[in-house]
Amino acid sequence: MALPVAALGRGAGAMAVAVLVAALLLALAWAHVRGRWLFEWSAVGLGYLARRRALPAAAGPSALLDLVDPGAVLRPAELAGRSSAVVDDAAGTTALLEIVEPGELLGDGPHPLPAPTALLPPAMPDGPPVQVQLVLARSPAPGPTAGGTVGSRTGS
Repeated sequence: MALPVAALGRGAGAMAVAVLVAALLLALAWAHVRGRWLFEWSAVGLGYLARRRALPAAAGPSALLDLVDPGAVLRPAELAGRSSAVVDDAAGTTALLEIVEPGELLGDGPHPLPAPTALLPPAMPDGPPVQVQLVLARSPAPGPTAGGTVGSRTGS
């Protein structure tokens, strides 16, 4: 590295600082941690430390969206007869479905979901290709007859 060579003849303190800085730069350039180079991790960390963390008291909902996802635009949409919103950002388009009644979450029967194509924006001839990821997750709650630690009772 050029730093220790530049520090020659400037004293032991300058040489120690130059060696430490050279070692840090060498580690940033050559260390590979969890799939990224260390200089990439340092850029992520500096971006995290420099980001804005608070909003002014009079800030509206659009300011909150800009704080969470800079550059995102929220626009209303009507999907399957229900109000919803679509968030457009650099990563793509996300549809947010609003649950009007909490009882719908624990309803008695199945509820029809909108078709995935209804969530997509209208096709444009010069538009980019569209990628859709649909995640449906469901797990039954443990009951008294399910067995195991949660559903079993020992003793009398």
